[in-house]
Amino acid sequence: MSKQLKQPIKLLARQHESAHGMLHSQRFTQKECRQKAIRTLAITWLLAAISLLIPMVHFVLSPLLFIAGPLLAWHQYRLKEQTLAAEGECPLCHETIDIKLEARTQMPHWSLCPKCNNPVQLVLTETSTAEAENKPTQKFVAMLCAALIVIWGAPLSAKDFNDYSAATGNITPEEKSPPVNHDLLAYGGWLYRSMCLRCHGTEGDGNGADWTITEFNPQFWLPRKPRDFVEAIFKIRKSPSGYLPTDEDLFTAISRGLVPDEDMPAFDFLPERDRWALVAYIKSFSERWEEEKDDAEPPISIAEPPLPDAQMLIAGAQVYKEMKCAKCHGEKGLGDGPSANELKDDNDLAMTPRDFTEAGKFVGGSDPQGVYQTFSTGFDGTPMPSFADFLEEDQRWQLVWFVISLRNDWDLEATRQQIKSQTSSR
Repeated sequence: MSKQLKQPIKLLARQHESAHGMLHSQRFTQKECRQKAIRTLAITWLLAAISLLIPMVHFVLSPLLFIAGPLLAWHQYRLKEQTLAAEGECPLCHETIDIKLEARTQMPHWSLCPKCNNPVQLVLTETSTAEAENKPTQKFVAMLCAALIVIWGAPLSAKDFNDYSAATGNITPEEKSPPVNHDLLAYGGWLYRSMCLRCHGTEGDGNGADWTITEFNPQFWLPRKPRDFVEAIFKIRKSPSGYLPTDEDLFTAISRGLVPDEDMPAFDFLPERDRWALVAYIKSFSERWEEEKDDAEPPISIAEPPLPDAQMLIAGAQVYKEMKCAKCHGEKGLGDGPSANELKDDNDLAMTPRDFTEAGKFVGGSDPQGVYQTFSTGFDGTPMPSFADFLEEDQRWQLVWFVISLRNDWDLEATRQQIKSQTSSR
């Protein structure tokens, strides 16, 4: 049977001290401690079993209860003694008082005198304090339980692959990529073999079956060689010239495609999380992503386009002339410049300059921000350079609007009204 214990304590109030006090505690036997531990473990694990029946909660709550059960049982087993009440003389009203305490009240402890309602502090004497220091620290046990719950609970509460966005039709991502792990790469590999293998090849070097056939029969299908993911040289990106694209750049390229209906189609029909899996798998072909991750430059920032006017178009025409754009793209932007038939990419394959009069033929974005990005980063692996080191930001915007003005049926006033409407709606 448990024993009732008494320990001398002091009662303090407003710098008044009373040595007439006694703390009543209960000391448990070894058998009682075991019984408490078994009872606590049984109740906790019973709750854990019941929580398995609760949908959407069981995968977090049940493991936590199964973990907490042994910890709480151990705590009950180690709890040899618990406080019950304190009695003594109030230092202010000098009345004998009896203060009920919680089972695990720690000393020193503040309470109120039941007689005069003044704050009274209960303090262990030196003898009692020495004994209290040998008790197990309940705070430590609670902190240990909390730490284990966090360690075990965090992975269980983390988002699963199926919890990420399944949006379709979006060009830019709505969410960040799922964590890149073995499962994501395996799923990305399955998608790659289903969607990309014919063009980009088993090794990701662009030597797929369709390109091999095209080499022998140029009229077959592909107008240019598919991207070589091993070399990891990409056209469309917000990173400076010569640097690897961001993950968002790859996602956008997969979603929008390059030159619709000619070679690289749009894959925006795939769920967003699937496209992220493809991004992760494509990066696995090249060691550059690992070797250059510490040297990456931040992507360029693209502000809202300035409102075009006649003076800006005149200035843009002058920039077009100074940058010798007509040499490749022609005076009217038809892609028929004097050097058009001499251009080759890094694969020594002939390529045709962009026809600015058709917005649908733009490899990158055909909106003002997309054209500005092209002029700022260039197309790596092609003769199209970056103008970031040659033109100021306002000059690039002037060139953007001049190039856009070359499109068929483009109207300056209609464009100004459209931009004003978009700006006011934000």
